[in-house]
Amino acid sequence: MHAPYRGGRPGLDRGGVTDRGEHAQPSTRPACAGVGSSAEIVAGWGPTRPDTRQASGRDGLPAGSAAACRGVGGAKSLGPPAVPRHTRGVSRIAKSEVNAAFEWAAAQIIEAGGRDKITSRAEIRRKIAELTGAERDLVDFFYRFIVRLDGNPSERVDRGDVERALVVAREQLVAAFDTNDNGLSTDEVAAMPPLGRLAVKVARHRQRSGEELANHFEALAQNLVFDDFGTELTNEQLLSFHAPAQLESLTAQSFVATLGLNIDDPTQRIARIESAADFFRRLVEHHTPGQTAQAVALAQAMQSTLSDLQVYIVGADPEGGPIHPVYIVGVAADGSLAGLRARVRWS
Repeated sequence: MHAPYRGGRPGLDRGGVTDRGEHAQPSTRPACAGVGSSAEIVAGWGPTRPDTRQASGRDGLPAGSAAACRGVGGAKSLGPPAVPRHTRGVSRIAKSEVNAAFEWAAAQIIEAGGRDKITSRAEIRRKIAELTGAERDLVDFFYRFIVRLDGNPSERVDRGDVERALVVAREQLVAAFDTNDNGLSTDEVAAMPPLGRLAVKVARHRQRSGEELANHFEALAQNLVFDDFGTELTNEQLLSFHAPAQLESLTAQSFVATLGLNIDDPTQRIARIESAADFFRRLVEHHTPGQTAQAVALAQAMQSTLSDLQVYIVGADPEGGPIHPVYIVGVAADGSLAGLRARVRWS
């Protein structure tokens, strides 16, 4: 799937996916391409400066712009849903982290275009189907923002379109609200346009600790069965794993050091290192259609919040014995090792 950016986790709260109530399903209708000038389009996603809010129409949109889009995406199709009020009582967040959320969303849009790097609405629909929660909404609505900014009726965007929109987002949706250049405060975030607030939400969730992420991964994996790598065990569950560390990257050497393994002991020697992407593909294939979405959500959550994600199987075969621990782990934003663990049995 897509490459992660360092910084936290997707839109998940209280052990559940926020799209189960906190976020409406994103629409895949046209994004009103070509409505208004560039300045008006930016204003349509909220004010370009905190002190211009009184010039906006209802729902934070400029007067008349919602009506102009009726019949295409509905009166409220110009931007994402407002960030819930309970997420606002938090500390300042650096502009760089919010910009990183926009840059991550931009990378997803470019990746969706495939080899020609020109992304259509059909391709972005397929991409957001892989995502969940606030991350899904950010990619969806940032794509709409790009289309409207360029006034492109074909709704096809290329790398140049995306990069121009990133400049606008950094300057007018993020930097314009950090009035004293010391990070975005709670009040400054509240004054941001909906798209900017959504980027803040994604950035904040990606700041979660490795331990919190591991616990959440276990919740997402509930009722999924680990049946891979030729294991003879049945009904093996995926459990949380976390090890405190200050890692910048994950290698076989740093994995051994973090877990304190003794490579002279055959039971603690790394037997195999496997691709996490391949593991998640098989995990999805091995489950029933009713559990496919859950397996995809787990894969997306781990791949978007952990870097250097790999599968490590410990214990030399056969001298290490029949039972081998398996770790699906990567580096969290706080530098710790986080993910899931299970076991295989090879006789």
